[in-house]
Amino acid sequence: MGARDIRGRVRGSTAVRRPWGRGGASALMLIAACLPASIAAQQAPVVRVMESDRVLARDAALALVEPRPAAHPSDPGRMVVGTIAVSPESDGAWHCAVYSTVDGGAQWVGQALPTGRCIDPWPLVHPDGSASLWVIELRDDAEGPDIFRAVRFDAPAVGAAWREIPDTSLSRRHDHLLAVPGREPNSLVLASRHMHLDEAGFERHRVWVGTGKLDSPLSDTFLTPSQLGLNATGIAVLPTGRIVVGFWDFQRNVEGFGREGMLWSARGWVVVSDDGGRTFSAPDVAADACASGLEGAFPGYPFLSGDATPASAYAGNVYHACVRPGLDGISFSRSSNEGETWSDPMRLAPPSSTVSVSNARTPMLAVAPDGSIGVAWYERGADPEGACQQVWFAGSSDGGASFSEAVRVSTEASCPDRPENGRAGRSWSAGGDYSSMVADADGRFQLVWADSRDGRFHLRRALIACCNAP
Repeated sequence: MGARDIRGRVRGSTAVRRPWGRGGASALMLIAACLPASIAAQQAPVVRVMESDRVLARDAALALVEPRPAAHPSDPGRMVVGTIAVSPESDGAWHCAVYSTVDGGAQWVGQALPTGRCIDPWPLVHPDGSASLWVIELRDDAEGPDIFRAVRFDAPAVGAAWREIPDTSLSRRHDHLLAVPGREPNSLVLASRHMHLDEAGFERHRVWVGTGKLDSPLSDTFLTPSQLGLNATGIAVLPTGRIVVGFWDFQRNVEGFGREGMLWSARGWVVVSDDGGRTFSAPDVAADACASGLEGAFPGYPFLSGDATPASAYAGNVYHACVRPGLDGISFSRSSNEGETWSDPMRLAPPSSTVSVSNARTPMLAVAPDGSIGVAWYERGADPEGACQQVWFAGSSDGGASFSEAVRVSTEASCPDRPENGRAGRSWSAGGDYSSMVADADGRFQLVWADSRDGRFHLRRALIACCNAP
């Protein structure tokens, strides 16, 4: 029988089922080396860490965690990074801040945002040079404690002051809000986990998708494919206009929210829309085994992204990365047909000669304009006690069919459980529930992470040339 697509039709399989399955990047290169040149995969991509460990932002009084960068689509010198800024004091008060550069990272200008407790900063830089940033503000009011309110800030240009934009179309009770540009000028697609009370008064977690333009209210689509706890993990807007949204099911619906409801193995799902986000297909599995919160530490969110460049040889491909159960490296899978079918997962991890036992956290995934793929993550395997971590990176130049050997990006270990970090080290031991990177207009990967090698979380940046980048 052929593979079943996400609309339920039985069709001939177009997924690439790799015979090495979970063998990992090193096994891929070994097999390729033994094959004749006519059928071997193209030469393994070269990864060059051009700059590493450059301090992007340091605050003597605050720990900076959970960074998310965004780059101008045609000017790699203009970037913004949103982050959470946490007081190390016992009360652990925190807010969100944003840092901007117009000279490729030589100088950064920071601004604290006028919010209360704030999480999940997510920036975009638009083609006209302006920028937007979405955050989740936790506030107590008449609706109850910790109402998760989505807030948007705009800057007329990268480096200019940010101001809050009232947007009544952004409802409350959001978590892990994501935003990407649409295909039309000024258009957007957003997604999040949306928490709501059902008719019986139980809290349910569904996937929210918002579509629209910067200067108009967003349209709402709510997806409830199951009664499990769900959270959005990524959005891909493909050259054909198809929208692919990723989410994972991480928890049974138990009363309250706690470890007792966590799934032993979470799954990564995708849904697609061909009508601009008004309706979506039935869900399909992109990854059937991802680490959940029962690993003794939060593994970080899975990540979904796609190749949105029409001229790319792999335009329309969609990619998914998550931490494997047992924190055993990164599970990477791909779709070469716009999310219709998915490959068997491939394991990415440091060479066994470097790290005997993988202890991976917080996957990061980005796609460059030429189709190259970068995957990065925190790795604690080099530390026998699992207390300190390094940042690793692997790249692909063939649409995710194979990857380079993983290379270490950070030059020193980051140890979060330090007195200087206070609550930040206890709450965000991996520098946040996620870290991230972005591919710039030159095809290089700009990786930003929270690093506490000096005792307190600061933001550090690496510039990585991979695959076909100059």
